Amino acid sequence: MFSAAARAQADTDVLTWYFSLAQGTPKLNAENQLVISVDIKPGYILYASGFSETSVGPIPTQIRFSAKDGFQVAEPLRSIHPQAIQDEGFGLAYQFFSEQAEFRQCFFLNRPNIVLRGAIVGKYVHQASGKEFPFEKSFELPLSNAQ
Repeated sequence: MFSAAARAQADTDVLTWYFSLAQGTPKLNAENQLVISVDIKPGYILYASGFSETSVGPIPTQIRFSAKDGFQVAEPLRSIHPQAIQDEGFGLAYQFFSEQAEFRQCFFLNRPNIVLRGAIVGKYVHQASGKEFPFEKSFELPLSNAQ
């Protein structure tokens, strides 16, 4: 299995990030899935992706690529099995993860031997205090030997 020793450098001990490809070896001119796994320190939650952002309240986790040379994003970042909540205080529904999270980003690889570079951005929350913390975690995932 193709796995990145591409682990984002965390500036906190709350979130630990891991990046890999779902199918192992990158596939040229085909759909690939970037798998983003996160270990979350107990007592914290991480907002998921895929819910509507408002001016007040939770902000969904997003992915930003430095450049899209050699690949094309196929769909928005997906959260895999998040928990859902209706927050009456904010008057909105949102999704989150506790302890473990998984996101997937589908993309088409147009050229062999590229490096996916970007950042995951969003917020995590200390549950007891309700305090939110913004984060931006850079990543770099070399994709070589595409078939």
